[in-house]
Amino acid sequence: MPAPGTIEVHMDLRNPPPMYFVQGPVSIVTAGQLCAYCAKPSMTGLQKCSGCHRVKYCSKECQKKDWPYIHKTMCKQWKQINELNKAIPMFWPGFGPNDDRTQRQNAYKIRREQARRTCGPLSKAFELSLLIALLNSDEIKCANCWKTPFETEKYAGLKHTCSECRFAWWCSDECYSVKETFHPADVCQGIGQRAALQHLDVAVSVGRRKMLTSLQVPTLQTVKKHTPLSSLSGWDEYAAILDPSFSTRIASLAQTYAQIHGDVDKALRTMAFDHKAIPMTILATLEELYPDIATRQKLKVHLIGAGPREATIDEEMESILHFLPALKELHVAYIGPRIENVMLSAVIDSACTRPPKDAACHHCQAQGRGFFRYRHTEFYHDYVNEAAASNGAASPDLCVLINSGFSEEATATWLTTLDWLIAKGKAPILCTQFTITEAKKEQAYFDGREDVQVLTRMEKNKWGSPRDILRQDERVITDGTAGRNSHYRLVVQGKK
Repeated sequence: MPAPGTIEVHMDLRNPPPMYFVQGPVSIVTAGQLCAYCAKPSMTGLQKCSGCHRVKYCSKECQKKDWPYIHKTMCKQWKQINELNKAIPMFWPGFGPNDDRTQRQNAYKIRREQARRTCGPLSKAFELSLLIALLNSDEIKCANCWKTPFETEKYAGLKHTCSECRFAWWCSDECYSVKETFHPADVCQGIGQRAALQHLDVAVSVGRRKMLTSLQVPTLQTVKKHTPLSSLSGWDEYAAILDPSFSTRIASLAQTYAQIHGDVDKALRTMAFDHKAIPMTILATLEELYPDIATRQKLKVHLIGAGPREATIDEEMESILHFLPALKELHVAYIGPRIENVMLSAVIDSACTRPPKDAACHHCQAQGRGFFRYRHTEFYHDYVNEAAASNGAASPDLCVLINSGFSEEATATWLTTLDWLIAKGKAPILCTQFTITEAKKEQAYFDGREDVQVLTRMEKNKWGSPRDILRQDERVITDGTAGRNSHYRLVVQGKK
């Protein structure tokens, strides 16, 4: 008998179902825009499971196939989630469509704590799934009062749906009449973009039948002359000046994925720029720190706390080599426990007892230029103590903490690493953040240290990702602003 809260999955691993390759929570499934088995997209025509009312299928055949595979277990859990939703309504008593942001923040905190207390006796895995269901803003619920269709004895859909993003609902005419309060144009646009990008993510993973895949549009070869990123206004000029074939390649990809969503061209551009955000933020920072960057022949960069995201855009990291024509060697080290199970071709582990394989494209290799990658699966402060002597790990040109969230998560571990970087490290430290709230916290942390020199104060990152990652009610309960990968950045260094 399986442990409480675990999910039984039955399938032939030689021929897994399409949704097997889709990782993480996919809100377009629970919003009924995607078949839960074959991943076929559709705004209409999908049939809902009559048991849980949470997922839809494009045919009876897909529903039958999904039942023994995973839905037999998930349907029971969704039913329990529905019952819990009745016990802890999303619609907080006295919480009306005209309440302000502070009232919503307080209601969210109370709801979250009550959910935790109610879920306490359950297993951790099941508790987590319940909390995700309760707090996930992409569940179908009223955009104003947060009432869901699952709070009544008999399921009934909500009365209004946003005609633009198709991802916002209202339970009554009263709530719909004030829709602009918490569903203004920018929020609507962000939600619509997230839906389009999820459709694209699913299509790429299912089409390639590969997990943790990503659709990259990397630069194809080295530019003839270095163009400082500071001279460009942003991503549109990047595409026009640094990578002239970019738009043509996007148009070609748009034809391949034309059937998945109406905004596929825009989604492709956003996804491509999202993958380029890390290397371009690194390059812009290197240009800012080193006046001789255009003539340098060797660079070392350490990505600290690296994980699957950094690994999946590894192909884009070579853009740094392509945009610095004088550069002969680019060395990038991926360091952190989360990189352990990520497979990267041409990567060697930390011992570095043999020369790494050159991972550069054939154009760069023909010119005698190299792109070398390293991986270490321990915390950075352990890595430098063990590996510095063998491969010069302690002397990078730049240390990078991408969206570390060190002010909010795993602070003890991060502070140990930061103490080492500030006290013993010689390289500048680039820190990027999802939101302005995180950025302010990290700036305040460094301002409070007398042994830190701030080289670049917190600022909005011109080369941050254009992909909005905060859900609608996450924006409501934080500061109302978008959250994006490397949305903000700052640069510091330990005082000599």
